[in-house]
Amino acid sequence: MTMQADKGASFVDIWWDRVRAGEKVVQKCGQCGTLQLHPRRRCNNCASADLSFEPVSGEATLYSFTEILRNAPSDFMAQLPYALAIVRLAEGPQMLTRIVGVDADSLQCDMPMRWTLAEIGERMVPCFAPVAGASV
Repeated sequence: MTMQADKGASFVDIWWDRVRAGEKVVQKCGQCGTLQLHPRRRCNNCASADLSFEPVSGEATLYSFTEILRNAPSDFMAQLPYALAIVRLAEGPQMLTRIVGVDADSLQCDMPMRWTLAEIGERMVPCFAPVAGASV
């Protein structure tokens, strides 16, 4: 499905609707094949507007992370401390995300991760959790 297929919603709204429905999708450029996250109006590689959504596996590797101990008032306050991370999807794109289901002390770079949805405030958002039984 291309972003232009639904004239009533923005490409960002379409992505969020699909993710909250349980789909794991990224944008794919129809010109050069680049996969990218988060949704944008044009391809980061070739600037084409020929973009569609492509399913991905949801498998990822923990690239980098930090533990957030305090922050300004927001939906995240009740969840302090939490791990904020960059993960690299198996298909290539990187994503800034929350890590759920584990203390930050247990995290290691290169750890296998899996896409999941978690409630942050009153919203369901894509997060990642360690793959059970996997080792670095």
